[in-house]
Amino acid sequence: MMLPTATLVCLAALVPFSQRSGAQSAIDAPVVETELGARIDRYLATLAVYGMSGSILVERDGRVIVHASYGLADRSEDVPLTVDMPMLIGSLSKQFVAAAILKLEAQGRLRVGDSLPRFFADVPADKRSVTLHQLMTHTAGLEYLPTGNLFEPMDRAEVMRSTLALPRNEESIGRHAYANTGYTLLAGVIESVAGVSFEEFLRRELFEPAGMRSTGFEWDTAAEWRARLGVHSYSGLSDEGSARAFPVAPRLAGAGGVVSTVADLYRWELALRGDVVLPDSSRRKLFTPYVDVGGPIRHAYGWNVITTPRATTMIAHAGDIGGYNADFRRYVDEGLTIIYLSNARVASGGWRQAVLNNVSLLIAGAKYAAPPSVVELPAKRLEAFTGRYRLESGQELRIWLDDGRLMIGGDGSEAIALLAAMSAVDSTLATTYDERTLTIARDMVTGELSSLEAALTPSLPRAELREEIARQLRSHTDSLGAMREPELLGTAVLSPSSARTYWRMKFERGSVMQEWSWQGGVIMSLDGGMTTAMATVLAPTSSTEAATFDPFTGRSVAVALGVDGGRSLTVISGDRQATAVRVSDP
Repeated sequence: MMLPTATLVCLAALVPFSQRSGAQSAIDAPVVETELGARIDRYLATLAVYGMSGSILVERDGRVIVHASYGLADRSEDVPLTVDMPMLIGSLSKQFVAAAILKLEAQGRLRVGDSLPRFFADVPADKRSVTLHQLMTHTAGLEYLPTGNLFEPMDRAEVMRSTLALPRNEESIGRHAYANTGYTLLAGVIESVAGVSFEEFLRRELFEPAGMRSTGFEWDTAAEWRARLGVHSYSGLSDEGSARAFPVAPRLAGAGGVVSTVADLYRWELALRGDVVLPDSSRRKLFTPYVDVGGPIRHAYGWNVITTPRATTMIAHAGDIGGYNADFRRYVDEGLTIIYLSNARVASGGWRQAVLNNVSLLIAGAKYAAPPSVVELPAKRLEAFTGRYRLESGQELRIWLDDGRLMIGGDGSEAIALLAAMSAVDSTLATTYDERTLTIARDMVTGELSSLEAALTPSLPRAELREEIARQLRSHTDSLGAMREPELLGTAVLSPSSARTYWRMKFERGSVMQEWSWQGGVIMSLDGGMTTAMATVLAPTSSTEAATFDPFTGRSVAVALGVDGGRSLTVISGDRQATAVRVSDP
């Protein structure tokens, strides 16, 4: 329904970047330097075979030691990702809006303590006391997302009127409650004060002084860098198209929409170390933690300030939109900056989460989730793995080739548990998710969507999602007939708080598989249209063996072809081992 899952990348990524290019010049050029940089490069090159695609820049003690890209920008055309290809950065955009407000304050044109009536006419009574400080710290009690169609064409004035008209949650005032709508209003404030569009102000006052030549807005059709905006967004196996064709959401202006490269974001980082874009007093405001978010996290202006397990300070923020995901981390006490942009997500989340966590652990010399080593095999040898394999329970595993990548998936609770490397404790928890999913799915058969809405994360736009689900259900019933009793396939528990449940919408003349991803007891995404549950990249580790790898959990599942000519398959999953017999082609 939704937003599918899994990721593919060319085997060319097996060769570490340091061996693929001799370019070692400025930050525009690819770089892998020092022994530590080579270790990071080898890790990411291997990870790319398991589905990762992205660009990264790592600075250690004032020196860029990695500036490289891995995987594919366009899977269908086998186009490799390169460091000069801009990508959408999602909520990383907010730091630029916050900096623009501080720039205007430094120019004496506003104050962060100013309230909305100074900038907008006819501000509703419940928002007249809202200050710019509250908007920048997400403490104004505003809605997370606007209601209605985010992609409806709308001029900037109407965007501001509709955003101001949204309800305000009195209970959230003064507490951190993340609100994209607040940053949309900040974009309007910039325009009100500067007398130009907020895009032009950011370009003139921030991007250009920082030397960010490949940074702008996805809707900027005249930009020089637009010719390089061909990186496709991948949500699992679903190709959502390139950023050039990505739908513009006028009502999220200020909250997202910026495109950039890791090199340009590094230029921004360098600019913030001096007075290129902001004076020292404004920079201190930008990074001052003002409000508790939870645990070790506090929020500044467009940035999070985090105390690490090493009792050091990290200033960071992340962003996600479709398959695009971004992460920007400054370990200010450790001389380390890591910037990462990706064009792919899997059900567990954007690749940014696994890559940044593991790269930072690798750099710190701590234990990290290292993938099994891989080998490169010719296509004919990969074909020897493909087929349908039946477990003793009668459930099946399927191995197939997709764009030159081996994939594995399953059908049924045992197959799912094997591919997720689940423990006995995980299996008990899976039952809870199974029961919740089945209850919601049965309600959907009757046309009742309220139980689904109650289970959704607040970060999903409920009104739009309800409309989209209802539309897809109508489409399915028009082509497949009336809905029948849903078929539960099972749940893959990946951690105490993370799981994926698979089930089939059954109709008179067919079915549609669904994958629901859970985090913290709520549904984070709803994906549909896949043909096999737990579709996962299976990378060859020898001529007769292959493995899956989940960088979010560190779990790996190994498979080995039998000495009987490949008619059987041995699966090693955690402390479990199972044998499956080949019954057909894939």
